[in-house]
Amino acid sequence: MDLSDADLEALLEALQSPQERPTWQLAEEYSRTSSSGGMLTEPPDVFEIDLSQNHGLSDGATARFFSTSMLGSMTNLEPCVASLKVLRLAGCIGLQEQALQVLSDLFSLSQALSQLEDLDLSEIPVPQQSWPPLVQGLSSRKKLRKLALAGTELGRLSQFECTLVAGLLSSLRTLASIDLSSNAFNFLGCKSVAKHLLSAPRSLEDIDLSNNASFPKSKAFEMLDDMETGGEESVSMDFNPIGLVLEVINETCLKRVALANCQLSFSEDLILEDVLQTSLVQSLDVADNPHGESGLRCLVRLIARGGKGMKESHRIKDLKLGVARHELENPASVAYQFSQPNGLYRLNLAYPKHRSVLRLLLKQAEQVTGGKGKEFGCFSQEFLDEKSASVQAMVRKQHGQQAENWEVPSSGILNFAFEVTGWYGPKDSASEMLRKYKQKMRIAVNFRCWSQLCQLLIASTREDAQELFLRTLSHDLSLKLGQVQFLASTCRVMSTSAVVKLLGAIQDVSCSRLLFELVRSVPAAGVAAWQEKQSCSALLYFSSMHPDGQYRLDLSSPPEREAAERLILLSAWRRSISEAQGSVDCSQYGNHESIRNAMLGLGQVRFDSATWQLPKLDHDSKYLDQRHFSFDFVSPRLQLNKAAALTDFAVSSFRRALRQSPCNFRDRLQAFREVAHDLVLFPEQLRSLLKLFPRWHQRFQGTPPAVQPRVEAFCLLYNRTLYHSEVICPKLMYDSRLFPAKELDEIRSRFGVFHSFDALNLHDPKSNGGNRHGPLNLEANDGWVIAKLMLAINQTEKGEGNFTEATWPDRQPIDLPGSWSEPPHEGELTLTWTSQPDEISLERRKELASKYLGWTFR
Repeated sequence: MDLSDADLEALLEALQSPQERPTWQLAEEYSRTSSSGGMLTEPPDVFEIDLSQNHGLSDGATARFFSTSMLGSMTNLEPCVASLKVLRLAGCIGLQEQALQVLSDLFSLSQALSQLEDLDLSEIPVPQQSWPPLVQGLSSRKKLRKLALAGTELGRLSQFECTLVAGLLSSLRTLASIDLSSNAFNFLGCKSVAKHLLSAPRSLEDIDLSNNASFPKSKAFEMLDDMETGGEESVSMDFNPIGLVLEVINETCLKRVALANCQLSFSEDLILEDVLQTSLVQSLDVADNPHGESGLRCLVRLIARGGKGMKESHRIKDLKLGVARHELENPASVAYQFSQPNGLYRLNLAYPKHRSVLRLLLKQAEQVTGGKGKEFGCFSQEFLDEKSASVQAMVRKQHGQQAENWEVPSSGILNFAFEVTGWYGPKDSASEMLRKYKQKMRIAVNFRCWSQLCQLLIASTREDAQELFLRTLSHDLSLKLGQVQFLASTCRVMSTSAVVKLLGAIQDVSCSRLLFELVRSVPAAGVAAWQEKQSCSALLYFSSMHPDGQYRLDLSSPPEREAAERLILLSAWRRSISEAQGSVDCSQYGNHESIRNAMLGLGQVRFDSATWQLPKLDHDSKYLDQRHFSFDFVSPRLQLNKAAALTDFAVSSFRRALRQSPCNFRDRLQAFREVAHDLVLFPEQLRSLLKLFPRWHQRFQGTPPAVQPRVEAFCLLYNRTLYHSEVICPKLMYDSRLFPAKELDEIRSRFGVFHSFDALNLHDPKSNGGNRHGPLNLEANDGWVIAKLMLAINQTEKGEGNFTEATWPDRQPIDLPGSWSEPPHEGELTLTWTSQPDEISLERRKELASKYLGWTFR
């Protein structure tokens, strides 16, 4: 319909002429007749007027129409319209100050529009000066249930009108639905919406804030003419202010929330994950937002939790994602990974996202530890505004409208270390620990929720969006084999990608053959698909029982990232066992970690499983150049049982089987890896097995190959061999007939000086690569321990000139031991050790090697 001013005048005239009044299609008319002549003596019962999208209506004509029809005129003092319940003026762009003033007056009158329930003023460019009277009039409507103010230029010039409209959320006590989309709500507007939502009526179930895409994503200032203070207020912010609204959703009765195209990214999605777990929201529209992989992970976890144990009223039944987009970088973002939450945190509690991070950590710690105060044991090194503090003292449980939630401070800078503990037992094996990890630290998905997630994946028609969503599914979920098979069979086009990316999320199966068959069942058409399937070997051949070896992992590949996560878990598990047993610390940095020589991209990493997290690798992320994670995994000294050592006959059988095998050396090494945890070897048996693998010979030109079979075999079996004193010695490791110089250098660089130092023969030029030792990095644990061991041996043997040609630091000459009772924790030490035969005390050296290095002897 496209009415003109003349059409509107004709309609008004028809309504004012009872004898000629037509049945008007815009309103359902019920006439009452008088007792004389059947003439109409009362205004018609018009329940609905819909003038939407009539762009030709002018301001003055519309003002006259409503004023006359609802208040009467000079010629006809009686109104000709009454009992109006629905008024729709959406798209009437001609309406300006005059018509809006008339409507404001009508709203303010107690009788006019007293029955109004549904008002739509969408797409009307409301002048700034019209908002105060309009809002004042609307606030007096006692029956208004649905209000649409989409695209009315709220906030375009000032946030003042936004704060006025936000007040309607609490003043309209019958309001059920409000549409504020396509406006410009910024910090103060969102803050006011959040404030009034807390006191909104229980009838309010639907709010639409879509297309408020002007939210700033970087440092900005917003000026507001503050009517309360009489001056201008400057607000500094560097976060999306919609987060203020999201944070209070669980304190309302909202069931439908629309936030399409609101620049929602990881920060805002994290707030949604926090609050919607205990809200009544069942329909969520977050389409056309740059969620990125991290943000999608939050939404996927939200859907996946809607299974056993969650109330039906708290489950998201309808999620609109649209086309998944990559994330925009947010300077206020803080690292949080659900499946790997351990780390050092610095939270600005003035930011909604940072408050949500604290609440999510509290919830996760409570779930893993069982609560009742145990959750606070996961927090340490707590400081608030650089003063010692306690998380337990600053937070408390609050009982909201829907469920319990954590109440946290809203100001201050909070620093702490977080480490989830207590989710595995001290006697658990490595495989049992990883199984419990998936139970406690990942979300088991039932088939109803999995079906919902699969529908979201299929709805993403673009290939890049589907790839992004599949990567998202691979991180935090624990899936059944049948669920992955279902997805692969349903989506044939992406079956290979689905299996490869979700392989690491599959719960432990009774037979690894099923995983091999799953990977083999999907096609590998093209080089890219073949490379994807090849990356599965990082998981298919993964050995949790004995993971020692060198790793070069591509963190952008889901299977290899999963392998990295498992190795970090195993290092933390080994660390906890070593600390509990009081074992010698063999780590690189004095933290009992098994991961050494860690490199992320081209940068060295001081690895600590209690605080370090794998970087996220979203599109255009600053971490994309750090996708390659390389390190050596060297288990601490294991307490091997001599009675469990292999017999010579068993070793001979091993040798014969390997010699006769048609497999290449990589496969032979993999076979060893699969059974290494069951092996206990004597040093001479290790030597005989090493000879089955070729060594690099100096007559070969160039550098050694990437895989050196004998080196790999030694690194694999080193910790499965008894008596370290007979392994790290000239008869085995330092035998040039067994390992040439370049292979020996490779072993020493991978093991570090702690695992490769021959304490009994530190004076012998045939061991340790010579009796010139160093440079020893005294900032690292292993270098410092070796220096301290040499000081202890020197003090015991009291020879003259044990230390010669010593330099420290910066290669400056130094006389040792001098005043050193123990070495400093800085600089690099290099020295030559000389001993006379009559000065050497092997028994004392054995005692010190056992004390400092954890060596065992026959």
